[in-house]
Amino acid sequence: MVHRAKAERRAREEAFAAVVGGIEDRSNRYRAVDEGETSPVDNAIINACAPSATWVVEMGVTPNHLSIVGGLLALVALVALWFGHILVFVALFAASYVLDVMDGWLARSFHMYSEWGETLDHVKDCIVVVLLALVL
Repeated sequence: MVHRAKAERRAREEAFAAVVGGIEDRSNRYRAVDEGETSPVDNAIINACAPSATWVVEMGVTPNHLSIVGGLLALVALVALWFGHILVFVALFAASYVLDVMDGWLARSFHMYSEWGETLDHVKDCIVVVLLALVL
């Protein structure tokens, strides 16, 4: 029984290492691919956040988590705009944008993309744009 538990734990650790291992190399490789396809602002965000990618993935954060938090930040930002708090709106909307850039980058770079995640991201973006147009 003890040997089986140790073997299962070792298998889980090896599977995790296979997913997380070499993240720095992969993040550098995919960052280079993204640079031609994204804006300079997106590239600056990716370059600033890439060093923490290992920690984010190890903590179990997925691109879907980032999408949901980014969408909630955008909604709170829009409420702040509605009530005339411009600086709060700018700060929260900028944070939402950073999370939007990072969710796509994590999904592509670490092969964490899914059909559900892609749909979630597009629906969230559409809702935020429509609500922004209504608030303005």
